[in-house]
Amino acid sequence: MARARELLGLAYRVEGDDQAAVWELQAAAARFERLGAVRDADRIADLLVRDPKTRVMKTFLFTDIVKSTDLLGAMEDRHWANVLRQHDETLRRIFSEHDGQVVDHTGDGFFVAFENAAEAVTGAIEVQRAADHEFPFDIRIGLHTDGALQRGDNYRGRGVHAAARIGSAAQGREILGSRITLEPLLQFRTTNHRSVELKGIKEAVDVCSVDWEAA
Repeated sequence: MARARELLGLAYRVEGDDQAAVWELQAAAARFERLGAVRDADRIADLLVRDPKTRVMKTFLFTDIVKSTDLLGAMEDRHWANVLRQHDETLRRIFSEHDGQVVDHTGDGFFVAFENAAEAVTGAIEVQRAADHEFPFDIRIGLHTDGALQRGDNYRGRGVHAAARIGSAAQGREILGSRITLEPLLQFRTTNHRSVELKGIKEAVDVCSVDWEAA
């Protein structure tokens, strides 16, 4: 059913019926998502992202507590729960102050969307400063600006995937962003410029670190 709706959507696009094409492709993506076929859902999201009528531009930010499993094993459950609660409350407050939309929250990380790249970077800097003074662990952060397909309060597409993978490539206490995101933001000092291979992304991505301690 999902594949049939995808093909129907592509056929409508060829015929020039953009509204019907978007409708069918969105339905196909939703169906693939319900089936757990994440790659297929993302593939269709990328098709929709190419259409300016269905694309939104956002700066996507991912945070992650470094070695959280090891920390959980080293702490009593109640202590870990209190630390996590403080972490969650602090990060949510910071994101809210910088107009960040919390899209998803796992036990040890956040996925946040920002309208403004500078606000995303400023928020990331505040997170690292808070972690430096308040938390018994390191946080790594990745961010990337790109188009995505918005479905309700969620986002899909290659840009989201790239941001998540950039976050995975970051080290503890690092804010790692794509150069295409950070280079125009002259108010922030960047270091450690390099190219990284990201899982699921064909081309190497140019990235750099935000020198948040000097900001």
